[in-house]
Amino acid sequence: DEMPAGTPYRVFFRWHSEVKTIHWDRLPSGFNLSAAGLKGLSAEPTYAVAGSFSSWHLNDMLRMRDKQEGGRQVWEGYFRIGNSGEEVFAIFRLGDRKQAIYPSKPNATSSEVPVRGPDGLRGDKSWLVRGASGDIMAVRLAIADGSISVRVSSEVRGARIFKSIEGWARHDYHIVATWTEWYPVAMESDPEVPGVFRAIGFISGQTTLLNGEAFTEAFRVVVDEDPEIGWRPQTPGLPSGGSIVQGPLRLEKDVQFEVQSPLLGARFQITLDLTTVDRRKVVTWELLPDAYDDANRALDYLPESAWADE
Repeated sequence: DEMPAGTPYRVFFRWHSEVKTIHWDRLPSGFNLSAAGLKGLSAEPTYAVAGSFSSWHLNDMLRMRDKQEGGRQVWEGYFRIGNSGEEVFAIFRLGDRKQAIYPSKPNATSSEVPVRGPDGLRGDKSWLVRGASGDIMAVRLAIADGSISVRVSSEVRGARIFKSIEGWARHDYHIVATWTEWYPVAMESDPEVPGVFRAIGFISGQTTLLNGEAFTEAFRVVVDEDPEIGWRPQTPGLPSGGSIVQGPLRLEKDVQFEVQSPLLGARFQITLDLTTVDRRKVVTWELLPDAYDDANRALDYLPESAWADE
């Protein structure tokens, strides 16, 4: 909902043998929880840093109550560079591996790589730091209303700051598919429908159905270009909207969406809808009005890197 920290909500959960439902609403400003007989969760969050230096055991970060960065709450942690001269690390909220704070790319060193989380979509993505054996690295985490910054510093190498992106841009979404030779192709945000992302695919003719009546293409929708984190059909092989869509989660290698058409070169649009309540419509696809197009035009959607070996 993109609400400021401290905004009170009321959560309703209904348990029934056939249907279980959960919903919530935001309480008005100044609402007195105690007077209404409601108990608020006011426990302060905790954070820990873990990485190669600790064999990924959690090391608690200290809440720096005397330090403020633009009104943000601040936590700090430290670790020592080992004999290899480099370490990788990530941050975890409440000691929960599914509430990770991490970079959008593996082994991130550039401050242009945005911060992601806290969520369970980290995979193996971590920050990478280098230094002389024995160097002490300081990690400072600053948070305010969902905006996160991670500052990594040492006396020798200075500081580097990584920042998060708010709103629907907090993650990037890509298609990896047979027609892209499994190279990631970015999905574009729909400017008129927040939370909806789209990409174009085409029938390349690489595979056909066993009966030879149609061509088939397989694809995945993945998070932050990670081929192992994304959405999958509960029942593979069904047409668009025919299967419940699961995710985002860690993907199995052979479970993916399939598009079928008898038209070689036919173009179709893939839609990722993060706002729908119908789990069958999270990932959908449909042939475009000019579906029968020449393959050369469709090949324009392949990234240049796909032809690097030619």
